[in-house]
Amino acid sequence: MLSNSTKYNNVQVVLHWLVALLVLFMLFMGNFVLAQTPNTDPTKIFALRGHIIFGGVILLLTLLRLVWRRMSPQPPHAVTGNTLLDKLGVAAHYALNILVLLVAASGIGIALQAGLPDIVFGGQGTSSPGFLELHATCCSWNPYQTAGRVSSAPCRGGLVPPVFAKGSAVCSGMVR
Repeated sequence: MLSNSTKYNNVQVVLHWLVALLVLFMLFMGNFVLAQTPNTDPTKIFALRGHIIFGGVILLLTLLRLVWRRMSPQPPHAVTGNTLLDKLGVAAHYALNILVLLVAASGIGIALQAGLPDIVFGGQGTSSPGFLELHATCCSWNPYQTAGRVSSAPCRGGLVPPVFAKGSAVCSGMVR
């Protein structure tokens, strides 16, 4: 919806920066906390719980932001004087929103496929044996494949439950 508005309203500005800060926070936590926490450490479940909750909050805030944007007056897009740059700026804005939604959807898919909600929130259940392959397939790089064998290296922000740890009955002979 376009109008004579010259700036975004306060709700849009707050939603924009809140989502941006939460995304940066999640990237930091995934790379420097979850990835560094051994899978045998009980605090990993707590960190995963936070990761799942904050991911859900980001998803909901992004959806709210998109709905709010459709319902409220918008200022005209910034003009650089170059038609191509103007169009690329608009496309980048939409691409970032789509990317946030796709990352959230992939996180939900991985968590459900691996049975993480019961483990992380219910304190019960175990990950399926196919979790390593699923998570490795969904990651952009495959940390579990080392010369055709499963490695004990955790994926960034991923969970390798203790049942898959080196020396466990499930992985005996598979994990280096």
